[in-house]
Amino acid sequence: MKRIIIALILVAVGILFTTAAISQERALEYIKTELADATYGLHLASIHDQNNNTNNGNLGVYIRTKSGWSFGHYHNSCNTYTNYYGWSTPEWYRVTLTPVIASGYHCLTTGVEEGKRWSFSVVPSVRVLSFDNIGGMRRTSLRAVVSPGLFHLMAEAKF
Repeated sequence: MKRIIIALILVAVGILFTTAAISQERALEYIKTELADATYGLHLASIHDQNNNTNNGNLGVYIRTKSGWSFGHYHNSCNTYTNYYGWSTPEWYRVTLTPVIASGYHCLTTGVEEGKRWSFSVVPSVRVLSFDNIGGMRRTSLRAVVSPGLFHLMAEAKF
């Protein structure tokens, strides 16, 4: 629970950085708008093509604001916790790209310097299935990330 609260605080801080040049009143209105139209998600699981002690139970939470800022926290493939921050492109034929910086991937040697605390990557994801107007949610979706050696599944909702 403490980690979820920290992640939500980081969301607020990230939004505040984007509003630094406007008045406090306009900044609060901007934050309300960003969060009111945000997508909230759950990281569910991953499947890795190699059995090299990677964790497939990648449970976690994330939020993607109206303007595309993404913030999340989950238990990663290296069996440690990850905080990540990024910006998602607008959806194009169900696909988004999210350049992110993420912590906790010390076990990887491909694309990430071994022992490095923060890494950068561009994460492609596709909305596989979606339903509109179910149970008070404007949209409910399953989203998948497919990259070399990895399949990751997430569930998202807009309220």
